[in-house]
Amino acid sequence: MEKIIDEIKISSSTNLQLTPSHLYVKTKKIPYASIFLDDIINIETSKLDKVFSSGFWAIIGLISSIILWQILPESNLLNFILIFLLFFSMFFVFDFFVKPEGMLLRITSSNSVYNIKIEIDKKKILKFIDKLENSRKNIIYSRLNNNFKNYPSS
Repeated sequence: MEKIIDEIKISSSTNLQLTPSHLYVKTKKIPYASIFLDDIINIETSKLDKVFSSGFWAIIGLISSIILWQILPESNLLNFILIFLLFFSMFFVFDFFVKPEGMLLRITSSNSVYNIKIEIDKKKILKFIDKLENSRKNIIYSRLNNNFKNYPSS
């Protein structure tokens, strides 16, 4: 078993482990993937666009509650329903503005491309990527693996 340099839990179902020679990716879709560090070609991070569904439902809820308040006759049950509808609309507004923007980590290796959604703090993943880049740069190639014909033996 290799020594683990760093390990990071990106989301509830995704885990990355860095060793001196491998990067291990464990997700629901990919139960176990091992990538040699010298096979990694490129590492990119990019922002994911916000999902506008909660903002959309917030606007629909606010407009419909105002229209229903103006059209329907006044009753205690109706007031309770409208307050409930306003509460959930405000919850969706809060969710839309407070939810952090997501990131996408794209690891391109000589074999395949791994797209991993990130749900943690940016600083943690950037530190992990720095360690990954430093480990990639510091891979020491063995003389036994590189057989050159005209290489002197002593």
